[in-house]
Amino acid sequence: MHMKMPKNYSKDDLVNAINEVRDGAKIRETERKYKIPHATFMDKLKEKTSLDARKGPPTTILTSDEENLLVCWLKGMPKKGISVEPRQLIDAVQEVIKKDRRPSPFTRGRPGRKWLDIFLSDIQVFHCVNSKLLV
Repeated sequence: MHMKMPKNYSKDDLVNAINEVRDGAKIRETERKYKIPHATFMDKLKEKTSLDARKGPPTTILTSDEENLLVCWLKGMPKKGISVEPRQLIDAVQEVIKKDRRPSPFTRGRPGRKWLDIFLSDIQVFHCVNSKLLV
């Protein structure tokens, strides 16, 4: 499994490295000197990405209160003898987004299977068996 390396350089290092290369220094030697990954350095040098651009974690779709409410709902339904299907959870999320009129990264404003899998793994309480969510 490939693990992402931590960033070991500052913005000042990046600016200094770019200036050195533009003044005639060798690219690979400069990258090693400042410990900047080659792909990152080339993107910054060729101005494909800005010096301030950093990829961070994706933004969350639901607020933590909304997520907690969904978890309580999911836990409460089986206690009432009602099983919850993944489709019902997706419907609920779609309804929250639609009512709030917030922008949605989902196709047609509806979460997909990948979102569902990530959400369920994040809350680590449920698993899916025969199209039913089990506590």
